[in-house]
Amino acid sequence: LSKSPLSDDELYLLGWYLADGSLTPTGQLKITIGTPDDIAAGKRLMRIIHKIVEDHPTQWHAGCGAKNGNGLRIAKHRVSLIEHPTAACANVTTTNKWLADWLWYWGGKASHKRIAPELMEYSGLAPLVVGFFEGDGSQKNTRSALSAVQKQHGILYDLQRALWDSGVWATMSSKVNRCGQMMLHIGAPWVNTLLDIFPGEKFRYVRDHA
Repeated sequence: LSKSPLSDDELYLLGWYLADGSLTPTGQLKITIGTPDDIAAGKRLMRIIHKIVEDHPTQWHAGCGAKNGNGLRIAKHRVSLIEHPTAACANVTTTNKWLADWLWYWGGKASHKRIAPELMEYSGLAPLVVGFFEGDGSQKNTRSALSAVQKQHGILYDLQRALWDSGVWATMSSKVNRCGQMMLHIGAPWVNTLLDIFPGEKFRYVRDHA
């Protein structure tokens, strides 16, 4: 398999979007993170998003903003990390049409998320997996194993395949509830292998890591 056309940072952002992101029709992106555990990830997402929207400013023919040489207007981009006043969470937000189209292409609309089939033809998708697990997974306090539960079975099966392609063993199982959820599980011996490839911002190595 050839290397993914997306950078590690782009894959990490895509993983977070698939796990816990939403998009409005106008292109407003919101990614919800937990606090205080996910603040480092939130700040990293802000840096990644800021770079993307700076390189691809939204343009339109009416409204307010700084005019460019062609008579169009360029939106002044803003990337925010806003903590919720009562709940233990925060939102990373921005509005950018190019970024929205990019996320829709690679990750699907918010109500029908999926990993673009062409992306699954490439290697090097570990940052996508780490971003997804940071957004929608958990690490056991005792054995340090990782698990993620989802109704979107297709996403989990694609992530399992991406893990296998990266040399990381992962298993799927049915979650015993009425929601039809599945669980993707990475055992403790394989967590270190994944974090050696892409450490991310949230998860810890298994204690006996050399």
